Amino acid sequence: MRRVVLIALACLMLGLPARAHAGNPKLFFFSPDFSPGNLSVLTQAVDAYLREAGTETRFQAFVRFEDFRREVAAQRPDFIVVPDWAATPACLGFELTPLAKPVRGGESVGRKALIARSSVGSLADLRNASIAATVPPGGSPNGSGLDRIRREQPGVRIIQVPKEIDALLAVAFGQVDAAYVSTRQFDMFAGVNPKLGTELKEIGYAEAMPFPLIYATANADSTEIAQIRKAVAGVSTSGTGKRLVGLLGYDGWVVVEDSPAEQRRSAPAAAACMPVERGAR
Repeated sequence: MRRVVLIALACLMLGLPARAHAGNPKLFFFSPDFSPGNLSVLTQAVDAYLREAGTETRFQAFVRFEDFRREVAAQRPDFIVVPDWAATPACLGFELTPLAKPVRGGESVGRKALIARSSVGSLADLRNASIAATVPPGGSPNGSGLDRIRREQPGVRIIQVPKEIDALLAVAFGQVDAAYVSTRQFDMFAGVNPKLGTELKEIGYAEAMPFPLIYATANADSTEIAQIRKAVAGVSTSGTGKRLVGLLGYDGWVVVEDSPAEQRRSAPAAAACMPVERGAR
């Protein structure tokens, strides 16, 4: 026992590298496009496939970005799945390496659009309106659909919601005047709620949005990264993997080849990331 302690102390003194965490690797997931009610189903599907793929990675999904970001800082997961706007220096404060991107119909991007009641003809009919949206931390970027809407109608109020389904329900029940959501989420909503779906329509401001990627953090070692890459590459070759892919609404994932360091996302640890669009501007 004494010998073990002495060896451990020697390693510390020599500055030998050590893993940043103990236990199984962690994979954290956040996507505003995914319905909160399906998170337990998603967790079961991911856990089943990861076991089948031979990796002991632990999966955890989050409804709110604030909770996701807090737990990322506290638990330091090895892998994360986040939208493009969250994989930025301002949000997470450390380097991310993209490992895989989802594909659907040969594309790795979806569309967002403004959805309103059928009686609304265009944005011009929504002066001083309220629009529900999943607002990226730091505000919607210049040139985005929400940014264009605000510039053309300065009186509109952006109401932040955690999930796109919340935005659609809000406009369907008259709590807001419109919702800015993915067209896929709208199609799914209309399929599940045909009556409510017929009362809503797309009125423009379409915008291409990348699907959430799988990233490795600095806590993942080369063996863990290789295991995740292998699992991703084979996800469409088994029944369990196909179920997971279908649940997320994709055709599969494409492995992203090792990227140069300058293409990776990095930032100082002190970077901040807080939602700012909560009401009128």
